[in-house]
Amino acid sequence: MKSLIRSLLFVFLVLEASVADPDVGIFKEHLLRQDQIKALPLEMAYSYPVPLKNGKVAVYAYMLIGKPPAMPKVSAPLYYIQADFPSGHIEQLRALSEGKTLGEVEFPAEYLLITPQEFNRREDEFGHVYGQAILAYFSGHPVSASIAKQVLTELPVFGKKPLMPLFRATNSDFFVYLETNAKR
Repeated sequence: MKSLIRSLLFVFLVLEASVADPDVGIFKEHLLRQDQIKALPLEMAYSYPVPLKNGKVAVYAYMLIGKPPAMPKVSAPLYYIQADFPSGHIEQLRALSEGKTLGEVEFPAEYLLITPQEFNRREDEFGHVYGQAILAYFSGHPVSASIAKQVLTELPVFGKKPLMPLFRATNSDFFVYLETNAKR
């Protein structure tokens, strides 16, 4: 039974990642409509945006690799995209060198037992909360402790855990900001 659930989740993740990430308000819609993105392979998955210090965001395009019932592996990012947030206007798109896989997608046990609809609902809710955290970071104002804790807890789930070291390297100040606000 657990193997069947993992197989269904795998198929769902591959379908969802190619069209739904990043699900942060209107950002996703604007980003994915642009010709630069349309020129990339359809099977690309897009990371959640990582806020940069200049008021822009970084997005990484990567692949989910594997076959059910195993969970997919996350490739090293193949493209770096710098865009305005929340408009999604692309300011920079560059290819990165191909590399090894970063690791396997992991979910807490509770996520293996929910329906795809419930997963979507939770991810939509997370996208809204994550957007609030990014906007608060850009404004220089604190974000509530509950939002900071939710982002720190759920970003590895919805943002793919193998990408977290890359997110932190992209802008460690954002994570320090979240950790500081989570303690308030």
